[in-house]
Amino acid sequence: GATTRERDVRYALRAFGEVLNDDPPGFGYLDPQHLDAERLVSAATVVVDLRWPYERLLEPSLPAAKEMSYLTFAREMRRLPRDREIVLVCTTGALTLSAGVRLARAGHPKVRVLQGGYAAWQALRAGRVARPRDSG
Repeated sequence: GATTRERDVRYALRAFGEVLNDDPPGFGYLDPQHLDAERLVSAATVVVDLRWPYERLLEPSLPAAKEMSYLTFAREMRRLPRDREIVLVCTTGALTLSAGVRLARAGHPKVRVLQGGYAAWQALRAGRVARPRDSG
């Protein structure tokens, strides 16, 4: 966008390159089917909703999720407990990739990024996942 600076682009390219080449210790991906009701309310897990505010108006946060701003996540992530699994969620999974890498690089031992984001989780829960047509 108009406010994107050259250093922002360099940072994004570096972060994506590092993720594609080697995930930092503690970083991983979570398939939407594994973000079930038990995990959502587990004392061992903190779900962090990094979706934009207007997205939360359209669809509510996941049960018991902490709502944080992607724009201030670097400052807010210090408040996340290190003794719990952190599951990061955005609409598609794109924003949480860089946030997850940042959190893992800061030394958090168990960071998970929801693959496909909230959209994939919601589609799975609503039974709207596309299924192959019967060819018979």
